[in-house]
Amino acid sequence: MLVITLISLIMLIAGAVNWFMVGAFEFNFFAWFFGGDDALALRILYAVIGVSAVWIVYVLVSNKGRLNVSMKK
Repeated sequence: MLVITLISLIMLIAGAVNWFMVGAFEFNFFAWFFGGDDALALRILYAVIGVSAVWIVYVLVSNKGRLNVSMKK
């Protein structure tokens, strides 16, 4: 579960940075990278980022607000 949590956290941060760029600069990096707003890969990426956000919320709730992503115990 550590690997899934790390990947989810990276995806969530990437999505947040992308939406910051949309809001601040009117530039959607993901749409630019995948070739437009109507690209199927872009819709899949947004869905994966959404699932990542749900996973992070699940981890936070199940761990009483702690997000532990270190290899140490």
